[in-house]
Amino acid sequence: MLYSCTHMATVGVRGLRVGERPFIPSPRHSTPVDAVVVVAPSAAPLRVESAAVNTSSIRVSWRPPAEHDRNGVITGYRVRYAAQWTGHQDHLNSDPPRDATTVMTSGSDRSSVIAGLATWTAYRIWVSAFTRAGEGPHSDMIVVQTDEGGTFPHRNRNRNLTI
Repeated sequence: MLYSCTHMATVGVRGLRVGERPFIPSPRHSTPVDAVVVVAPSAAPLRVESAAVNTSSIRVSWRPPAEHDRNGVITGYRVRYAAQWTGHQDHLNSDPPRDATTVMTSGSDRSSVIAGLATWTAYRIWVSAFTRAGEGPHSDMIVVQTDEGGTFPHRNRNRNLTI
């Protein structure tokens, strides 16, 4: 006698869209498993922007991927950054380097302040979204520079000049 059972499972399957139900044989029975497909986002976050907050911090902001590209609930964002290397060709590459620093945020966040940076230094930044199934593609690279440090003497703008 064969027993029929249906198992609910969440699986990540490449090539299937959310809501599609693949046939997956059960390990104990030869009956299909009812699966809910969860996949990584298929697009990067939108409108990634950044600005210097001060001499050692920058704020990165973004919008979630388009609704149809989220492929489920966005559970977090990964912000990668690396100092801009002058004189090297790797700064022209649009992919994050392996040694890029990573900051993780929650799925409800739309910005992150990155602190502890070098003064008057350009940084390359990428942002990606992820679901329970994995990480989606990263955004296009943007570049932002921290503020210049130091104090500057004030000029007396009302000084009269004698010629």
